[in-house]
Amino acid sequence: MRSLLSLAGLALGLLLALILSQRALQGHWLQRESALALAHAAGHSVLEFPLHDAGDLIGRQAQDVLDSHFADDGLTLSLAPGAANLPLGFDGRCLRATHFPWLVVSYLSDQPLRLALVHAVAAGGEQRLSEVPLPAGNDRLRVDLRTLEWRAGGASGPARTLGNLDGDLCEFRLVPVASVSTRLRLSDLRFETDSDASQLPANTPIQLGWQRPATLLADRDAQIEHADQSWPIAPAWPPLLGPWAGWLAAISSAVALLLALMRGRQQQSGQRWTRAVVLLTLLGWVLLLVELQPLASPAALASLVLGLVALLWLRPPSSGPSTHWLGTWAAWRSILPITTIVLLSAWLIGHWQGRAAPHWPAADDWLRYLLWAMLQQWLLQRVLQPVLSPVANRTTRLSWLAALPAAAAFAALHLPNFELAVLCLLAGLWWTRHFQRHHSWLPLITVHVLLGSLLPELLPPDWLYSAEVGARYPGLD
Repeated sequence: MRSLLSLAGLALGLLLALILSQRALQGHWLQRESALALAHAAGHSVLEFPLHDAGDLIGRQAQDVLDSHFADDGLTLSLAPGAANLPLGFDGRCLRATHFPWLVVSYLSDQPLRLALVHAVAAGGEQRLSEVPLPAGNDRLRVDLRTLEWRAGGASGPARTLGNLDGDLCEFRLVPVASVSTRLRLSDLRFETDSDASQLPANTPIQLGWQRPATLLADRDAQIEHADQSWPIAPAWPPLLGPWAGWLAAISSAVALLLALMRGRQQQSGQRWTRAVVLLTLLGWVLLLVELQPLASPAALASLVLGLVALLWLRPPSSGPSTHWLGTWAAWRSILPITTIVLLSAWLIGHWQGRAAPHWPAADDWLRYLLWAMLQQWLLQRVLQPVLSPVANRTTRLSWLAALPAAAAFAALHLPNFELAVLCLLAGLWWTRHFQRHHSWLPLITVHVLLGSLLPELLPPDWLYSAEVGARYPGLD
């Protein structure tokens, strides 16, 4: 009976995780649609560049300049005689120039310049060049891209208007050309329309049925070939808590820390207080994830820091005998063959689905993920398992049933990436039982790094999508 109840609880938990994941994406889509509607109503493209920070430029810097700095009033450049280069961060998006043909940018220059405009109709495609004069002074440049003569293949190429070319802009950069040393400030660069924004072509709504969240995001990417193409959803659910979610998460973590301090560092204190601290911390963190709160926001950072301090102060009961840091031979022998089979199976599935060649992580990526895997394993084996699966403290073996609460909590910390959460549920069960049997750290950390780094590159892209969590999953953070 207990096993049946546990399986029923697991099924309900998975259903709830799927609903929360879909709701998070629906709230994200509704916010995106609102932003598009406001921009279109004002006649603006959503590809706007205030030039207040380095994120507006590819490579996060202006190239071929003497000096540059970003401030609230824009990007200020010190130019030597010759050409500078400012590649705008389209981030793989494209702009339909027939919808938004006007380039508008505010500037302040102490010398007259020539401003070369370079665009490509595909990322990495053929470059097309045109030039406009930029008089000295504090003014606003507004130029119709359709009336310019664009030369393909350099200045000697044939000149054509944008109307005779493919109207898509997938790369765009500004090239100020100075004849003498010049100080130039640029700000508020955007693309505008000269027609009624309500006449922009409508798009077919995306019906959000019971598809996998990763499939929904893949469908979204197929729909938004152009940055200014809207993708309305039906039905549209607003975020449940909106901007309040981050502060509620911070309050939950603060209460957890207060309880941890009241409980003290004595092992004799009540198990209920310990469990309350862990659950309140998890509640705050999961709330950040399913409400797609940017983790760099003050409220989110407060929740993460307060919760982590609460867990470190808590010092949950030990989960068993002394730990083998390097791992016993039996621990390595029991975990590496299964890891090899999992990775080989992932490669075969990706190859069967036509996945492109994997992009292997760089050395610094491996190092960052090593530290991240160590933190996650500590959280799973030293916090979640002893507190949520206390039966392990009384037995030498941890059953799948007893390991389920800790593994489920570990999986919840990977929402709203539902597919990744399911894999983490299985991995949490496997790793928790392995640790309870062998009490070895390095084998678990090694396998965690291998699977976490390689599975997103080996499996088909619509299985785990970005393999991120929270606001990073759909690309918001």
